[in-house]
Parts: sequence; structure tokens; C-alpha cells
Amino acid sequence: MPVSPVRTDVTDNSVLSHADGLVVLAVARDIELGVDTENIERKAALDVASHCVSPAGAQGPVRLAIDASGRARGGDAAQRWNFWQLRPSPKHLVALCAAPVPSASATTRIVSRRIAPLQWDRPLAVRTTRTSAGI
Repeated sequence: MPVSPVRTDVTDNSVLSHADGLVVLAVARDIELGVDTENIERKAALDVASHCVSPAGAQGPVRLAIDASGRARGGDAAQRWNFWQLRPSPKHLVALCAAPVPSASATTRIVSRRIAPLQWDRPLAVRTTRTSAGI
């Protein structure tokens, strides 16, 4: 059986975020990713936030990704990044950002699965509550 050549031009990326009752793993090829999840029913001591995170960080994941001038972190043009706010359950929000690697022509497709490791894997319908992308 012939062996396929190894592609060296592919950029694999995965990011992980978790909150009480939810783990989010985002995986992509030729796309840069960022993800954050929060349990919106959790009662957080907001006065502690000023000691643990920057003022921008206390405002939420999407505000961290885009500064006041409309540019994404790292100096990337904001037009390169797409942002989604997803609602996988009544008590969780997920912020997802994705940008194709400049040398690639990747398209973005969101696929959601509910998984019990080593037991089962099912499709999961996830509602998008806000987006900057035209999926």
C-alpha cells in the first residue's frame, strides 16, 4: 500500500476551555482558534476579578479579542477573525474565534458533538446567539 506524503504546509490547532459542567475542545486545520466558556448561573465574586485579571479580561472573552480600534489581538486585522457566541446549554455560553492561517484557504464550519468518553458520541444542536461571521 503506498504511503501518503506528509504535508508540511498544514497547521493543526486545538484549544480547550472548561466551566462547571462543560468542557469545550475546538479543533481545526489551517485555522487559528480561541475559545472560552462560562457557566452563567455561577455566582462569581466580581470584586476578586480586579485582583486576578486585567480590566479588559474582566469584560469577557470577545472584548479581549478585539480592542477599541477594531483590531484583533496580536495586531491582526479584525476582518481576518470571525467571532461566535454559542449557547450549548441553558446555563453555558461559549465564545469562539477563528481566523484562517494567512497561507491557507481554509473555510470555517462548526460541528458540535456531545461526548461521554469511551461510551458514546452524538450530534449536538448548538444555538448561535451572536456572530460576526456569515456561516
